[in-house]
Amino acid sequence: MIPCRICGRGFRFLPPHLRHAHQISTADYRRQYGIQASERLADNSYREMSAERMRLMLADGRVTLDHLPKAVEAACAVTRLPPGAKRADGRNADHAREYQRAYKIKRKNRVGEGK
Repeated sequence: MIPCRICGRGFRFLPPHLRHAHQISTADYRRQYGIQASERLADNSYREMSAERMRLMLADGRVTLDHLPKAVEAACAVTRLPPGAKRADGRNADHAREYQRAYKIKRKNRVGEGK
């Protein structure tokens, strides 16, 4: 159970409770109580149930992932800075992209080695 830091009650999935009982968004709740984005607002049993439900829908064909390649391409096209552009922090965008690519390859190789 995930405890609500406002009222103290425990919930399997906290966001609906925050919206309905306290009229606060999860972003405001996280900000107010210093909760990191990596800290989950759903307990493990809820997450496992949701994952199993999604696996069943994928297996039944009720949900497909056919749209993902186009969605990723569209997102990259919108967020990608033109060649030679500077990022908001003043760094060269091309250099940052190359660093990210190299880092992803390095991580992928480490995972493949079992580290």
